[in-house]
Amino acid sequence: MQAGDNITGFHLPGKGAKFWHNGKLRGEINDAEFAKYFFGIWLSKKPPNPNALALC
Repeated sequence: MQAGDNITGFHLPGKGAKFWHNGKLRGEINDAEFAKYFFGIWLSKKPPNPNALALC
């Protein structure tokens, strides 16, 4: 990562997730449960650690 870089992640419910760096697909995770909990860190109505966003 450098200034101006972009990371994009898509949660694909029931399937997994895909991740891009500066518009280039960098990885896929075909594990629906992992993706649910990974994105839940930031997007869940009841995150496992409410202070997690303060660490970003």
